[in-house]
Amino acid sequence: MEKILIIDDDVTFSLMLRTWLGKKGFGVDTAADIAAGGSYVCEEDGRVVATFAFLPGPDSSYDVIEGGQWRSDAPYAVLHRVASDGTTHGVAAAMFAFAEERIDHLRIDTHQDNLPMQGAIAKAGFKRAGIVYVSDGTARVAFDWLREA
Repeated sequence: MEKILIIDDDVTFSLMLRTWLGKKGFGVDTAADIAAGGSYVCEEDGRVVATFAFLPGPDSSYDVIEGGQWRSDAPYAVLHRVASDGTTHGVAAAMFAFAEERIDHLRIDTHQDNLPMQGAIAKAGFKRAGIVYVSDGTARVAFDWLREA
């Protein structure tokens, strides 16, 4: 089944679109990141080249972790739905720097086969914490970052 992520701050439109796409056989997720004030874009020369969600925790996907543990129980923020059009280098580093300026503890997860993202996460100083399961039940490799004292 094809999946579509709807990111829209118009609740009525999102619901109509979700219903219509669902009837057409698509699995649909909606992101409330905009309404929560956590949806960000990266621009270059006035053109959007990437997007990500930066949201305060807790995140229920991180309540249970297998094969490891979180390094801290301190309040944290999460980075989700990271996407780039691939035309600009350094987008992940800029996103991590943005988040690290705002909080002392971050968590992020990605697919096991997303090696480029795992590399960017490690390069930014995140440590592998274990495996978590997101709302649709799929496993993700989880990482956390703590500001050095």
